[in-house]
Amino acid sequence: MAGTVHIDWGLDGHTLVNQGGFIVGHTRKALVTGLTPATALEVQVEALNALTNAGYSSQSTLTPAGQIGDPLVLCERNCRTLDVDKVEVELVYKHFSDNEWQDLALPPAGVLGYTVDTSLADKKSQVDAAGTALQVAYTYPATDATYPNAEHTIGGEIDVRMPAKTVRISGVRDLANLKNSTGGLMQAYDFADGLLNHINSAVWLGGAEKTWLCTLANYRAMKIEAVTYTYRFDFTFEYNRDGWQPRVVFKHEVTDKIPSDWKTNGVGAVASYQDVTWYASQDFNTYFSNYGVKLPGEF
Repeated sequence: MAGTVHIDWGLDGHTLVNQGGFIVGHTRKALVTGLTPATALEVQVEALNALTNAGYSSQSTLTPAGQIGDPLVLCERNCRTLDVDKVEVELVYKHFSDNEWQDLALPPAGVLGYTVDTSLADKKSQVDAAGTALQVAYTYPATDATYPNAEHTIGGEIDVRMPAKTVRISGVRDLANLKNSTGGLMQAYDFADGLLNHINSAVWLGGAEKTWLCTLANYRAMKIEAVTYTYRFDFTFEYNRDGWQPRVVFKHEVTDKIPSDWKTNGVGAVASYQDVTWYASQDFNTYFSNYGVKLPGEF
């Protein structure tokens, strides 16, 4: 028997969490009756199935009356057996950004939730904020033993602090219908390796190409069957405004200084600096918003 769902059951059927004038959490209770499984565990499983069939799955949403902003997402369903055929289920709704078990292919709110940490990172730079090469000049005194009255202009290098961002995205992905680069069934390591140590080849999260680097791609199996391969993924991305590909600049063999004209000098077709292609590129949009959803900030 499928069971009958009585939503918002009991006097304490609703609990709201309000922060800053916004409802960011909502708890409601459901009573599922008419269950006929053989064991205490099975009765709770059947209750969860009844809730899913009634539209209260782990990916359903709820917009409380008067709520401004995005709907809440059902993140937890906690069971308590009341009798052999009755189960009380606590439904816990949270803001979509707190849903670490979101479906990465189709988030329940239609928007992929993520968290952002910001900081300042140390970096060496040979240009100013406008991209102009740094130059300093000096006239040696007549008494200098090595360069009397000589005028030397050299390039400069400074230690600066640059804005840095870290974005974390977590969720669940079913890989059953995806293919890897060789046409075989997509494995979790294929999915993770396609992002790990890669930079974005297209604009993503407001950052130009080559400014985002995937620094973490953890995963664990959640459900493995003949036709379903579902994994939980945790991704971390680091932002670098100047891009992640490293740059090498010529330095004088004796003084170890950067020439003042390092941006325009060179020998033949070889310039005095080179932006090295070290990180492979990947269109991060194909992993997320290509599946019909948008990241916040992409609208």
